[in-house]
Amino acid sequence: MTKTIIALFVTTAAATVLIAQNPPAQQQTDTVTTRIAGGDPNLPPKYAVPDFIAPGGDAKIQAIAKLLGEVLWDDLNFEREFYLIPRDTYKTIPAAAALDQVPLPRWKELGTDGLVVGSIRAEGANLVVQVRLLDVNSGVAAFSREYKGASTNPRFFAHSIADDIHKQQVNLRGVAKTKLAFTSTRDAERMSGPNARDTQNIYIGDYDGANQRRISVARTLELGPTWSPDAQSIAYTSYLSGYPDIIVADIYKGRNSRPAKGTDRIHNFLSVWSPDGQKLA
Repeated sequence: MTKTIIALFVTTAAATVLIAQNPPAQQQTDTVTTRIAGGDPNLPPKYAVPDFIAPGGDAKIQAIAKLLGEVLWDDLNFEREFYLIPRDTYKTIPAAAALDQVPLPRWKELGTDGLVVGSIRAEGANLVVQVRLLDVNSGVAAFSREYKGASTNPRFFAHSIADDIHKQQVNLRGVAKTKLAFTSTRDAERMSGPNARDTQNIYIGDYDGANQRRISVARTLELGPTWSPDAQSIAYTSYLSGYPDIIVADIYKGRNSRPAKGTDRIHNFLSVWSPDGQKLA
């Protein structure tokens, strides 16, 4: 049976983690301070997030445009600051061909307060994403930004937009760029020797479970991953040498170290980082 243990939910260091993954850079920062409100002050405003616009008809870009709409809807819905109108109700509304051709009256008929619209295009190996949050009642753009970055992880564009909208609209530090670190037996590998058992290894992934990957390769028992304050490294307990010792994995440079230098008589496990990330206890 596969076992998965979520060991840490990182929020404070999430932005730094993603800098190491070549996040989309904000090319344009809006100065608009419009806050979108719903008709009832006791209820959250109603948001809609259709598929992004992909001019040109490229099938790959169109697939990414659809993915961005889906992931952004999920990200905004996750924190419950806004009411997200179900996407299957958008079918009767014509898709916009450009950001300045959005049929706002039709979205108003659906009861939408805030409409998130975006467009995407390829620029060499990069993607350029433009996004606007429109106040459907006034037509004013409450939020307008452009992002540019590598096309290797398009979901990160949606995560960045969600966090920026939460910050701009409700002054909330969003969690969409958060990374998880966890242990699992999912690869069903076995330790060697007379006391053979399933290995347990370290993995990371996005907060929503996407982009999971294994970061440790030893066929042994590995437990208790904790992110460093700068989110560049993960410390965890490993039984690689036959006894528990601390391994620090610099996951974006592919380097490991054993700072505690344990022995068969000195065991180290369940490490905790100092606030400045310079020490482990």
